[in-house]
Amino acid sequence: MIFVAFLFFMFSCSKSDDSSSTSNNSSTRTWTDVAYASASNTQKLDIYLPATGDGPFPVVIWIHGGAFKMGSKANPQSQTTLNNNGFAVVSINYRLSGEAKWPAQLEDLKSVVKFLRTNASTYKINPDKIGAWGASAGGHLAAMTGIALSLDATTKIQATVDWFGPIDFFQYGCRHSCFGS
Repeated sequence: MIFVAFLFFMFSCSKSDDSSSTSNNSSTRTWTDVAYASASNTQKLDIYLPATGDGPFPVVIWIHGGAFKMGSKANPQSQTTLNNNGFAVVSINYRLSGEAKWPAQLEDLKSVVKFLRTNASTYKINPDKIGAWGASAGGHLAAMTGIALSLDATTKIQATVDWFGPIDFFQYGCRHSCFGS
């Protein structure tokens, strides 16, 4: 249900473009392993544009899960569906917990948003229509991107989807230590 609301919001805000809504499902335009920052070799992203249309496309930043300690930008969730509906998908790698402690991951998301805004015309994306969607640890990061970065115009995004991400770490820790699960 939240995903449907996310798509509704992004579509209601997006520029009407008949060519992107009738995209050819068989191909996408992509850039892979694009560096969005220079603190780590991990800070790379892949950009997938819809098969047709000239843009600028609304963009969904896909943030992978993996308990903050594993995972990859490979095979972003629903990339084909989003592309077929006129969305660019940006799948990111962020510094994992073994490499950098919190809030490095949030700083990575801040760098991603700034990179996308700065390079919007190069990648045919709409800098005013950016959303974040993540699963598990990525869901937590999507929520934090929407909340913590909302006060700065250079990093504020228009939509977030937290797909089963942990939010209350104090309760999470107690549940596991207090109840033995």
